[in-house]
Amino acid sequence: MSKLSILDVKISNKNVLIRVDFNVSIHDGKILDDTRIRETIPTLKYLLGKNNTLIILSHLGRPKGQDEKYSLKPVCLRLQKYLNQEVLFINQFKKDPKSIIARLKKGSVVMLENIRFNPGE
Repeated sequence: MSKLSILDVKISNKNVLIRVDFNVSIHDGKILDDTRIRETIPTLKYLLGKNNTLIILSHLGRPKGQDEKYSLKPVCLRLQKYLNQEVLFINQFKKDPKSIIARLKKGSVVMLENIRFNPGE
C-alpha cells in the first residue's frame, strides 16, 4: 500500500488543523535556526492556495508549565514573514479557540501557543 501525500487528497474550503514540528532553537527570543519553519512553507502555501483556514499546533522544548522562554511567539512572527500574511497567535488556552476560528475568513492562519503549556497535553 502506498502512502498518500497532501497532493492526493482534495482539501479545499476547510478548517485544517495541522501539527508541525516547530521545535526550533531559540536563545533570548531569537530563532537560531529556522529550517523546520521553512520546510513547512510549501505545504502551508499549498493549503492556503486551496482556500483553507489553517490552525497550527506545535510544541517547543519541555517546559515545566507556562514559561515565556518556550513561547512560540517568535516562531509565529517568523512564519508570518515567510507566508507574507498575518498569523493570528492564540496565547492562552483559557480562551475559546473555536469561537475565534469560526469568525476567521477563509485563507486565514492561526497558531496556538506551545501545546506543552496546556496541562492536558
